[in-house]
Amino acid sequence: MRSQSVLFEDIRRPLINDIPNPADFEEFLIDSEGKLWLTSKMDKCQGTSEIHVFCGQGHLLEQKCVKGKVSLYESSHWLVAACEGEDGYGYVYQFDKTAITLLNEWQIDGFLWDLAIDHNHLHAVSYSPKDNHAYLTSISTLGKDSLCLGEGFFPTGIIKYGAGFYVTTCQLTEPNRGKLLQLDESGIIVNTVIVDTSPRQLFRYDGDLILHGLNMETGRADHLVYIHLQTLKAATYNIPKTKDIREQNQHLLLYNDDKQSLFYWNHQKRKVTSVIHLSRTLNS
Repeated sequence: MRSQSVLFEDIRRPLINDIPNPADFEEFLIDSEGKLWLTSKMDKCQGTSEIHVFCGQGHLLEQKCVKGKVSLYESSHWLVAACEGEDGYGYVYQFDKTAITLLNEWQIDGFLWDLAIDHNHLHAVSYSPKDNHAYLTSISTLGKDSLCLGEGFFPTGIIKYGAGFYVTTCQLTEPNRGKLLQLDESGIIVNTVIVDTSPRQLFRYDGDLILHGLNMETGRADHLVYIHLQTLKAATYNIPKTKDIREQNQHLLLYNDDKQSLFYWNHQKRKVTSVIHLSRTLNS
C-alpha cells in the first residue's frame, strides 16, 4: 500500500484536531494496525520533511525528520519512507511499523521516483542526471545492488508482479511518448510496450496495468491507458482533468481541483459512474 494525498483524507473524515494546520501536510497512510502516518510538506530551506504518527484515537505517538519529499509504503512489518531529495539523491528509510523505530537508512544516487516492496527486499527506480541513465536498485539488509535500465528516459513507476517487475518510463527527447518495461526477476528487460503518453502514475487491477498519462503539450492529465498483462495490448480512455488519484477496490478516485469534485472511475465499466462535489459536501 502507498500513501495518498491528504485531499482524500479531508473527504473521508476531518484531520486529527492535534494538527495545527492540515494545509501543511501532503500525504497520509493508515496502516494495518490503525495508525495514521502523515507527511509534512518539504521545508525548501532545510530540504527535510517530517513524518507524524498518530494512534487510532488521535494522539501523537512519534515524529520523525527525513531528507526530501516523502512517499510512504507499507508491508506486513515495515513502513518505508521513500524520499526525493533536493540534493540530487534519494533517501529510503525503513521503520518498524509497530515500534515506530528506524531500522535502516539508504542513500540512492539520482532522483528517486517510485518503490516496490517484495518480502525482504525493496526495489527502487531512479534517474541519474550525471550519466543520463535510469536505474533499478534492489535493497536489503545485505546492501544495495543497482542495475542500469537504459539511457535517455526516467522511470515513473514500478510494480512487482509474479517473479518480475513492470516499470513505466518517460522519454526525455519525446515528452509525449512513454514505455512500459516488463522485467524478469533479474531485472532484465524482456518486453517493451510503447504508449503515446507521458506516464505519471502506475496502478494494477485484476489482469491489467493502468497508466495515468500526462499530455506534456497541454499539461493536462486527462487519460488512462489500460495494458493487459497477458497480451500487452493497450487501450486508452479519456477521463476528467485530474490532480490526484487514489485506488479504492474496483475504482479509481479522480480528484479535480478546478471543479472541487471527486469522480469515481469504474475499472470494469471503464467509465465514471458517480461524482461527488466537494464544496457542497464540506459545507453541508
